Amino acid sequence: MNTNRKKLVVQISVGISGIVWVYLLLLYYTGLDPTDVMGYGILAFFLLLPAAALFASLAVSAVGFRWRWVFPLCFGAAEMLLNFLISNTLSGFLLFLLPAAASLIGIGIGALIRRAVLHRREHSADAGASSSFDRSLLEPAIRCSICTGEQVAGFVDRKTGKFQEVAMIASEEDLEQFLKTYQISRQELKKIF
Repeated sequence: MNTNRKKLVVQISVGISGIVWVYLLLLYYTGLDPTDVMGYGILAFFLLLPAAALFASLAVSAVGFRWRWVFPLCFGAAEMLLNFLISNTLSGFLLFLLPAAASLIGIGIGALIRRAVLHRREHSADAGASSSFDRSLLEPAIRCSICTGEQVAGFVDRKTGKFQEVAMIASEEDLEQFLKTYQISRQELKKIF
């Protein structure tokens, strides 16, 4: 996925989560009946904010956003901040844990979706797509994540330096299949961290 689309997905995800947060803050201060405080607390702290954390994290993980591991901390802090602005207390570690856990679950689901998409692309390449590439324009490479150890094979555009994902590398067999499909030697592979 190109960088502009990744940025757009991240901006939309963070924007929607921010809108939910601001809406909940405004809802509390604009006409909330004192008898509705308990219902508001359940709705805000245990349903809407964790759901926003889950879906935003899922989206940014599915597109492979590099800083997705910061999201659990941010969502946990956002829920604690909302609680502080409403009640002037920083009590309740659960208020931090719940959206952070939802965010981690979203990151996991997004990673599984991303892996499935890359795996499908790899198999469609095996099923008859062209297995050649222009060596004067593209350089074979493996992008390795320092944090997670995740490896993705693809090509780097020699002019722009942009990385184009082709296949997820989860095992030595996956790497061998990539090398065989595109007739690449191990010495040609560039490692990107």
